[in-house]
Amino acid sequence: MKGKHLSMKHLTYSLSLILLFACPSLVKAQQAVDNVIFGVFCGHCSDHCAILYAYSSEDSTTLYVDSTDSYFRRHDEPIVCKTPVHDAGKIQWVRTLINDIPDDMLYGTERNRTFGCPDCSDACGIYMEFMHHQNRYRFYIDTQPGQLNDRMKVFVKELKEVVSEFKKRPK
Repeated sequence: MKGKHLSMKHLTYSLSLILLFACPSLVKAQQAVDNVIFGVFCGHCSDHCAILYAYSSEDSTTLYVDSTDSYFRRHDEPIVCKTPVHDAGKIQWVRTLINDIPDDMLYGTERNRTFGCPDCSDACGIYMEFMHHQNRYRFYIDTQPGQLNDRMKVFVKELKEVVSEFKKRPK
């Protein structure tokens, strides 16, 4: 019986290693981000200039949106997205987005970082905030890909597509 118990431990350990290496993005997403706020802000705009979305693993069936431009009024206060959206498709897109967060954002040492020149030349910017291992990370990202590394270019394209689709289908 002892031999069977030992071999079962080896089997469990081996399967864990296989899953870890075969599905690194799945493991990364599950262990990495507790909640996320993301969206687009435009400083040269007159109304609804910052539309942000919030998702929390604690309330995984609801996405929240803020289109009140609170991003510009917050002065280091937390962004509050209050309007609930119960759209399973949108929530799945956000989960995929979380899974695709580049490693230099997820594991970087800077908690507040700017990529490129967001909202320069009237091109708007992308805001992304998330909690990772009980630390808050905030990113301000250029929508123009010229100043970004290749991985960030892919992620920014994905972020812009998600926000664009969400705008098309507000509720």
